[in-house]
Order: sequence, then structure tokens, then C-alpha cells
Amino acid sequence: MNPRLVLRGSRQRQNLSASSPFGEQSGSPSSEMRGDTEIVGIAADAAPLGYELVMKLTHIVAGSALLITGFAAGSVAVSFAASTPTPVTFYACASNTTGELTRISTSPPKLTCGKTSKLVSWNSVGPRGPQGAQGARGAPGVQGTPGQQGARGEQGTSATNLTGIKFVKGYVIMAGAVLNGSSLGGADLSGADLQGAQIRMATLANANLSNADLNGADLSNADMDRVDLRNADLNGADLGNAHPINANLTNANLTKAHLGSVDLTGSNLTNAILSGAAMSGAYLINANLTGANLTGANLTGANLTGANLTGARCPNSLMYGAGGDC
Repeated sequence: MNPRLVLRGSRQRQNLSASSPFGEQSGSPSSEMRGDTEIVGIAADAAPLGYELVMKLTHIVAGSALLITGFAAGSVAVSFAASTPTPVTFYACASNTTGELTRISTSPPKLTCGKTSKLVSWNSVGPRGPQGAQGARGAPGVQGTPGQQGARGEQGTSATNLTGIKFVKGYVIMAGAVLNGSSLGGADLSGADLQGAQIRMATLANANLSNADLNGADLSNADMDRVDLRNADLNGADLGNAHPINANLTNANLTKAHLGSVDLTGSNLTNAILSGAAMSGAYLINANLTGANLTGANLTGANLTGANLTGARCPNSLMYGAGGDC
């Protein structure tokens, strides 16, 4: 087994004898040195010898760390790296004839090697290898402890008075509410405060709006088939082009309401107040206007075919029937 110490420096090939500080070895180990010598590797014909040589070199290289960079059945590769920021420099006398290294030291040279040997030196830092592949991502760390509870915030202002506000089918029912295009068919809105609300083109079929306050509300073009508006306040409300067909408006207040082209076919307007209402072009076919107050209402172009006007108070422009009623 022939271990080989490779040194970069002098081109002269040197031999390590049994008396070398590397320890006793069989065979004739050799080294190669080129100028300022640097140890870059050690090769051995067998792994055990490589390990033995590494261990012995460890005793020689004082103050440095030994890095094994490769090992196989037929070879051992070793490099040195300084354990301090400044590389360690080694000095020795190399025989000119046998290559034997003697007087190896890490101290600055205060020696002369004689005529038959030559002073050589090398540092303990080998060439830097290529960067290795990125390692696998580590496992997540342990979750930290919860932080301290934050300071208490300032007290909020008092809640708004919600008296009279309803929440129906996801809609806020209140005075001035904007409910244009809303779907409130069959909803219970009895007694609701919807003064000035915008309910254009909404679906209110079969909804219960009895006793509701719809003063000034906009219900134009709304679908109000069979809506319950008993006792509802629709003073000044806009129902233009709305369709309260078969609706119940008994006792409803429609004073000065806008009912142009409204379709009240079959609706019950018993005792309803329609004084001053704008009803031009309204459809009152088969409507029940018994006891209704139509004083001052504009019925120009209105269709009253089959309407029941018994006891109704009619405008001067309305034709009276044979029985003296409107």
C-alpha cells in the first residue's frame, strides 16, 4: 500500500521515508511539490491506510481542521482548511535525492536545510470546490407563543335608534329606503314606514302593506298584483304605470296620488280617498269604488267599464248613471 501526499510547489518529486513525521509506512510513499506548496489531496491504495495517514496528519497540522472530501475502496481524498481566518503555513526540509521531508513545522523558518535538502512550504487551505446543491427545506419551526393582548379600543358611539326599521328578505325597510327593482313578493310589510321610499319596478305581488306609510313614495311601474294596501297612506305617492290588479285598497288614502295609466282592474277601492288624484288613462275595469271620494280627481281617458261607483263622490266631469250614482 503506497500512500501519496500531493503537494503543489516545486516540480521535484520527493519520497516520504519511514522516518518521516507522517509516521511509519510500508513501501516508498512519494510527494510532488511545486513552489509554495499546498496540500490538495492524499491517495492510498487501500482505505484503512488512508484513514491511518489522515489521523497522523492530524497530529502534524496543529491549529487546522482536516476535511475529508472523498473516500472510496481504492482512494482517499483529503484537503485542509484553516480553523482560523489566516491560513496555516507549513515548512519542511525536502531531500534533493530521496524526497524525504524532515523538520516539518508551522513556525516561521529559522532553520537551514543544508546542501542536500531544500526548504519547502505550503498552506493548509486547498482550492475551493464548486458550490453544492441546495439542501432540502427544513421542517417548520415550532409555533411561537401567542403575543400579549392588545390594548382595549375606544368605546364606540351609541347605536342608531332602529325603531320603525324592518329587515325583510334582506332589504332594509325604512323611510327613504331605496328599493328599486327589489323582490318583495309576499313580504309582510304591514305597518312599515316607507315615507318617500323609492320602490320603482319592484315586485310586490301578494305583499302585505296594510297600514303602511307610503306618503310620497315612488311605486311607478311596480308589480302589485293582489297587494294588500288596506288603510295604507299613499298621499302624494306615484303609482304611474303600476299594476295593482285585484289589489285591496279599502280605506286607502290616495289623496293627490299620481295614478296615470295605473291598472286597477278588479281592485277593491271601497271608501278609498282619491280626491285630487291624477287618474288620466287609468284602468278601473270592474273596480269597486263604493263610497270612494273622487272629488277633484282627473279621470280623463279613464276606463270605468263595469266599475261600481255606488255612493261614490264624483268629480263634476264624471257622467252620472241612471240611478243618480257616478
